[in-house]
Amino acid sequence: MSKLKISPSIGVARLGSSPGAFLLSPDALGGLPYEADDNGNNLGPVQTFKDESSQVRRQGQVFRVYDAQGQELTANSDNVTSMIWTTHLANKKAAWYQYSELQGNLLYGTQNSYTNQGVAFRNPDVIGEDARRELIIDPGPRSISGPDQTVELNKDGAPAGYPVSSPPTDVTEGESITSLGTLKTDSEGRLVLLGGYGHAGGTEPLTSYGGSNSWHDDISDGPVYCTI
Repeated sequence: MSKLKISPSIGVARLGSSPGAFLLSPDALGGLPYEADDNGNNLGPVQTFKDESSQVRRQGQVFRVYDAQGQELTANSDNVTSMIWTTHLANKKAAWYQYSELQGNLLYGTQNSYTNQGVAFRNPDVIGEDARRELIIDPGPRSISGPDQTVELNKDGAPAGYPVSSPPTDVTEGESITSLGTLKTDSEGRLVLLGGYGHAGGTEPLTSYGGSNSWHDDISDGPVYCTI
């Protein structure tokens, strides 16, 4: 088995408020994003960053697979019988610490950690491991394969038995979170990952740029895998 790699090793799929229109991230330093059709096929340099209603288009990250010789492998390559992409995106912000940039950093161990500095967790009234896990937006790992496919990263469609968690939808402030983004494959079976819709909401008024108790947003991160 030859050595394969996914490129880019770190990808950024930007949020956008447009419910359907999107574009593709640039693939060169200093380059422009690309227009795309509904399946994420590249149509050339970007023409506009907003849709017809002046809502910002999401920017999808395209992931590719290359062999040891630098040749791209796709679902349509002669030596590929299947290409299955799997990603697991989640948002743990509501179960994490409050923003306290000047009061410690978890990267530096106990001497300068949030715990040592007494930084509080978000939603401190939610107590217990099981209850606090419900603060996490976790639709579970999702897979997609074959050309021109689409999978929405919502609470539906997780693997059987996976403990999906999602925030309440009856928010009184902002907008509810129903999805962390979208997976697509283009006509060659490459993965096109679209981020969230720029939504944030809760049941309490905002008190700072970092949100308030009960608030969630649809920013996420997580790993991308490919089985060939």
